[in-house]
Order: sequence, then structure tokens, then C-alpha cells
Amino acid sequence: MGSNRSGRAAKLGKNRPLKRKRAFRSPYDRVLIVCEGEKTEPYYFEGARDFFKLNSANIVIPNCPKNDPIGIWRHAHCLYKASIKEGNPYDKVYCVFDCDDPNLFSQAVNAIKSAKPSGVFVAATSIPCFEYWILLHFKNHTAPFHASQRRTVADAVMSSLRTEHPTYTKAARSLFEDLSPKRQDASKRSERRLKDACDTNEPNPSTNVHELVAYLSSVKQRN
Repeated sequence: MGSNRSGRAAKLGKNRPLKRKRAFRSPYDRVLIVCEGEKTEPYYFEGARDFFKLNSANIVIPNCPKNDPIGIWRHAHCLYKASIKEGNPYDKVYCVFDCDDPNLFSQAVNAIKSAKPSGVFVAATSIPCFEYWILLHFKNHTAPFHASQRRTVADAVMSSLRTEHPTYTKAARSLFEDLSPKRQDASKRSERRLKDACDTNEPNPSTNVHELVAYLSSVKQRN
């Protein structure tokens, strides 16, 4: 009889749906980073998470089905609402995107600025594109980038970047670690350029990605 009961229990155990275990989070902010790019930006911030030895249960970088500023914002907002329902809300939500379309860019930035609760959602933007932040690791480029008949404005940034960093590739998973010795210089250049952009009302080029990187570097000490 005992063996029959144990056999039935084993069968029931096999048929019983498995409960998904929640990943154990560390005692510092839980952060969602939703990126526009498929490789460069997610790989870069995954590299930052590894470099700063942060818990992947705290610093979440999901795949995003959207590839435009509004889509990024909506997806991030949806994931934030889901985290509240799960009882494990994000403390910060970063939307990382470029300025491919000025109209969509402005709509997304304005939506993020007015989002509730205040202070949770942040736009981590680059004008014209994320590669400008990478370029600042090598030089203090302040002149505007422009499209031409033969190349887009993003192509113009890439051309300048590859002059300084010939081996650059969008699919490099080691990008953050490779650039880490130059990170402080890049942040200083980015801060100055962002201030000048605000003073002159000329955002091309500029980025505030340095603020997100600084946040990740100190997130363990914030609580």
C-alpha cells in the first residue's frame, strides 16, 4: 500500500504546475533599463551591470519588441505596472533611445517627464545616436552632425567614431569593459556638452547617458 501511495504522489507531483521562483534581489534599488537598440545598448548596459557586480534581479534589461521612442516608453510603462502587480516594483525605470525622429523623440521625452509617480521614469537620450556617447570616450566632439545625400546623420557619427576607434562594432559584448578606462573623461565631456546644449538650445550633439552610468556605478551605496 505504501508503495502505491508514493507512486500516486510522484505522478501528482509531475502533473502539478511548477511555480516560478522569484529571483533573489539585493538590498539596493531595482532598476529597469529598456533600450531602443537590439545589440549595442543592451550589451553595453549588461556589461555595465557585470562590471559593477550588480545583481541581475536588481538591474533588469529586457528584450524590447519596439524600436522607437514612443514604443520604448510604452513598453517600459507596461513592465513597470506589471512589477507593481507582482509586488516587486522598480525603483527606477530608464528609457534609452536616440533622436532618429525628432517628433517621436519629443513626444517620448515629454511623456516620461510627466509620468507618475514622479522621479521613477527617466529618459536616457542621445542626439543624434548612442554612438555619440561612445565617441566622447575618445575626443571632445562638439560640432553638430548632419545627414548628407550619401549618408544619414547616424552614419556621420559612426564615421567619426570609427576614425577614433576603428575596431568598433555594434555587437561587442565587452564594449563597457573595454571603454572603462576612458569612462571618467567621457563623463566630463558629456556633462560639459549637455550644459552647453542647454545654454545654447542646440542639442546636436548631446547625451545624458553618463547620468545613467553614474547611477549604476553608485547604486549599491544609495540605500
